[in-house]
Amino acid sequence: VGVEVAIDESGLTPFEFALHQNYPNPFNPETNIQFDVAENSDVNVSIFNIMGQKVATLVNGNMDAGIYHIKWNGLSDKGIALPSGMYFYKMKSPEYQSVKKLVLVK
Repeated sequence: VGVEVAIDESGLTPFEFALHQNYPNPFNPETNIQFDVAENSDVNVSIFNIMGQKVATLVNGNMDAGIYHIKWNGLSDKGIALPSGMYFYKMKSPEYQSVKKLVLVK
């Protein structure tokens, strides 16, 4: 999967967990997703199609507190370019869960 994860170097620690709206949206060829981790936690960020099937895992592991940015290029876990359409991205940790939608346009 074409995923790039970067941590914000501002030194700021968020007060709460949060999943932000991706930008640009709609997107082609890639989009940015920001999420905030308030404390050391196991975090999963995944992409789902409109049928609820997981098509890509962007993050899955233990993360320190911080502000994170993911670049996603619309590829599935198998490296296949996904078709145009609406998708959902979900952030899940023991302390927090949120889902937002994004649109891939070709």
